[in-house]
Amino acid sequence: MNDKRLDLELGELFRAAADVEIPEGLAARVAAIPSSRPVRRGIVGLLFGSGAADRRPAPATRTRMAVPIGSVLVAAVVVAGLIVVLPRAAPGAVAPVSQCTLPRPTATPTAPTGVPTPTQVPAPPTPTGPPKPTLTAAPGAFRPVGSMTTARFEAGAALLNDGRVLVMGGNQGGSGLASAEVYDPTSCSFSATNWLTDQRRIYSATLLRDGRVLVAGGFDNLEKGIGIGMSSALLYDPASATFSPTGSMTTARGGHSAVLLQDGSVLIAGGTAGACCEPTYVTSTELYDPATGKFRRTASIPASLGDWVSALLPDGRVLFVGGSGRFDNPPAPADLYDPATGTFSPTGSMIAGWAGTATLLHDGRVLVVGRQTNLPVGTMPAWLPDAELYDPKTGRFSVTGSFEAPRSVASPLESATLLADGRVLILGASTNGAVPHGAATTAQLYDPKSGTFAPTGPMRVARSGPAVVLLKDGHVLVAGGDGQHDYLSSADIFEP
Repeated sequence: MNDKRLDLELGELFRAAADVEIPEGLAARVAAIPSSRPVRRGIVGLLFGSGAADRRPAPATRTRMAVPIGSVLVAAVVVAGLIVVLPRAAPGAVAPVSQCTLPRPTATPTAPTGVPTPTQVPAPPTPTGPPKPTLTAAPGAFRPVGSMTTARFEAGAALLNDGRVLVMGGNQGGSGLASAEVYDPTSCSFSATNWLTDQRRIYSATLLRDGRVLVAGGFDNLEKGIGIGMSSALLYDPASATFSPTGSMTTARGGHSAVLLQDGSVLIAGGTAGACCEPTYVTSTELYDPATGKFRRTASIPASLGDWVSALLPDGRVLFVGGSGRFDNPPAPADLYDPATGTFSPTGSMIAGWAGTATLLHDGRVLVVGRQTNLPVGTMPAWLPDAELYDPKTGRFSVTGSFEAPRSVASPLESATLLADGRVLILGASTNGAVPHGAATTAQLYDPKSGTFAPTGPMRVARSGPAVVLLKDGHVLVAGGDGQHDYLSSADIFEP
């Protein structure tokens, strides 16, 4: 290649790579290279100035072509510039992406090239018989966040005043856990905090008005597969990140209800006192006073039924609905606790079945989702309601929407969480035996305005007994649990 052709090609190369950062002096010389020009004195003149003498031998006496050192230097500058520019042009190719900044999954992904559009697909034949209702999926998606430091099943969790979530205790492989950790929504990550003073699971965790968390009762470490109810209680202080003992309950119990009343005290009710496999249902209730750190007895629940679910009503009373029974039991009864008098009074019973969750809606009614559909033997209607609404103004239950996706009526629901917009996120149970322990595989949203359920999700991982907490930004944290006979440390957030 002669020097003229080399000069022309290098000039075009530098014009095409306009984004390459090169020294100011060299850039000026590059800009001065014309598209075509008469033969100069080689590329050496480009680098060392126009005054450089042409020291090449005459063609008649030239025996070989000297390697142009300037060409090698310019090529090195081009390669180095490209190495610097390429990472700047595509930072995502090399920079790590935080879980907190992952793009939100779309419900309708773009079809790949070559796939026929809906207008190109032949319409299906019209079915015979009565039309089925149209199922409209609700928006919302689950996406992963950082994993917990420890895999946990049936752990307790509480939203702290600063927006973080305390997750503690639980079970792993038949052994109770005494460790605790905190989820930070700003980094989407978990970090260990100080340990509990003992191992416990299936207890209550209640955020007090002063920002501390009351951890009451539960079951101790499993012995030969059986856990025993506990009466001890602890307080977690977020300021010092420590647990400290407080007064013990008057009765040992686990799986009970805990409600923060309007005066700041905590009502503890129901639960199981003995071994979890040989339950002894507790009818007594007690109040915890944060000012004194002590529990005291109050009225007893009228019926000795376990697994009560509860909800604080706008007027300060507490609704209790029965949550377990045999197939031949009548529909679950309900009672109201009045803190002003410290007494219980009966209210309307459910229409069918027993309660799995009770969620106070924005309009003051309570959504009760059935745990199982129990009716007297010989009574088998054509359908049974999946959910009912309790109206405190009338003291009666009424049927509301049914689930759009099937679920196992024999397995309890995992959770019901009231969202900021008034809808309720329901994590459902397995629809078949493919997932053990009735692990949640479906997610649905209940809309109180229309009284209907609609599928959302789907959940990324089947979970039984996860910690579920509504975050202050409107997302829902779902952490840990038991999946395919594996204790999980993974966590997801649900984005409505």
